[in-house]
Amino acid sequence: MVSESICLAILQFVRGRSRTLTTTFGDAEPQKSVHQDAATDSDIYRHLLSRYDLADIDAAMRWLELGHYIGQSSATIRGPFWRELTDKGA
Repeated sequence: MVSESICLAILQFVRGRSRTLTTTFGDAEPQKSVHQDAATDSDIYRHLLSRYDLADIDAAMRWLELGHYIGQSSATIRGPFWRELTDKGA
């Protein structure tokens, strides 16, 4: 069973964080894009592993994704990947 406290801890951790991505194509100037309310899976797990079991965190992450509270985003097909809060999760 998924614990509500783990789900809330995940949403609270992701809220307010940002991911800055710098991309360069050829000789063009690097372009930066900032994604608000975003964190990598490793950041989320690292933060929560001191309080919760890995299996419980996995279950909560899956439940939040299936419920459309968080979504996975990336800059390209190969990554890097991060989680962002959806409108429902914000």
